[in-house]
Amino acid sequence: VDPAKFPELAHLATGAPGALTPAMAAPANSAMPSPSSGNFLEFLHTGDQNGLVYFIATNQGTEPWRNPVTSGLIKVEASSIKKGIPPDVCDNHFDQQVFYTDNIPYSWVCIDFGNYRIKPTYYSMAHRAGPAKVGFFMRNWELHASNDSETWVVVRKHVDDQSLGDRAFRASWQVESLGLQTYRYFRIVIDPDGNSSHTSALVCSCFEIYGEWEFVI
Repeated sequence: VDPAKFPELAHLATGAPGALTPAMAAPANSAMPSPSSGNFLEFLHTGDQNGLVYFIATNQGTEPWRNPVTSGLIKVEASSIKKGIPPDVCDNHFDQQVFYTDNIPYSWVCIDFGNYRIKPTYYSMAHRAGPAKVGFFMRNWELHASNDSETWVVVRKHVDDQSLGDRAFRASWQVESLGLQTYRYFRIVIDPDGNSSHTSALVCSCFEIYGEWEFVI
């Protein structure tokens, strides 16, 4: 993403307040926490029920699932919404969700985990419900993380990523270590003409993220 080319993200230019910065590598002696530890949510497979969104939606596994955006535990914002509603972004069961932004360069969707923070190891998202060959699959985008929604780090950059397509409407990606830092906000930003139909519409639903979490009051 080159924010200098799009005024909405101009504040992310290198050196400016709220600048995008590369994710810091973990110290050489750091180790990924064991999946058996109580505050680690292990990625099992795409569409599992083991990520932070599901964890929050079930009150840490003690209640039936309820969409955490509808209940106010997670907030979702977008640069624009052409179709769909914010709860679609954090749904669990991929069914009839159709959420996408306007065709505007550097369109984004931001997930605010409220009191929760996570140091991600994997993340997942789905495309949209619909017939085969629906198009507009994400190809070039970035996942960002922040604790104040102003200063962001690049969690992962995707270039010509073919994971989502006619045969895979849902996919997952591993994340390189971000060191010891946990994060509250996660933002998906599509590059200009960054989907398979060569437009800037950002299509996503069923976002999920995994890793070591904490609850901050």
